[in-house]
Amino acid sequence: MTEDQSKALFIPVDLKKRPLSVDELKQRKKQLKSTLRFQHNLIIGIFVLGVAVSYQTIFLGYDTGDLELFKLSLYVGLWLGLFTGLMTSGTAMRRFKMTFISLIVSASGSLFTAMMTTLLIGGLADWIASMSILGGAMGCMWVLTHYDVALKGYESIALVNAQQFSFIKKVGRRFDEINRFNHQIANQDRIPTVGEFWAIKDWFRSQSST
Repeated sequence: MTEDQSKALFIPVDLKKRPLSVDELKQRKKQLKSTLRFQHNLIIGIFVLGVAVSYQTIFLGYDTGDLELFKLSLYVGLWLGLFTGLMTSGTAMRRFKMTFISLIVSASGSLFTAMMTTLLIGGLADWIASMSILGGAMGCMWVLTHYDVALKGYESIALVNAQQFSFIKKVGRRFDEINRFNHQIANQDRIPTVGEFWAIKDWFRSQSST
């Protein structure tokens, strides 16, 4: 995903311009919800493929040796998924979501590629099995990257909590630019969104470092 595509999933916030209206935020939320739903469907599809192909391979008896290939694929996928999920930044709830999804996607991807290759060839050398397992798990990193961006974009449209709102008001009392932006939001009879909180927080950090 390019930087421009990533930015397209976040609500546009320019502290020097008018904030998005309530209607614009509702429309943006619909778009982001649709994008996130597509990512969920993709993840479900990978999971179903992994389970179906694994079942077929084991049922036909291609995975010989006490299901060693199945266990190895599951082991590699779960560990890579756990590592990917724990490396995610954000709140505890967001890290939990990403860890859960990473476990499903990585395990399903490694199972699918290893089992499908076995099903097509009828037997695998050790190095082919290892490459197919790693290839499937690593290939799912692309899916996880897109899901992470879509999830963060959807979270940016949510309204701030009490702690975030308190921070925005404190910054507004110190800086006229933020104060004007806060007044524009108040005139719309709403509270700031998480995306606006992120923008104000980044702006405040840049001002503090100068």
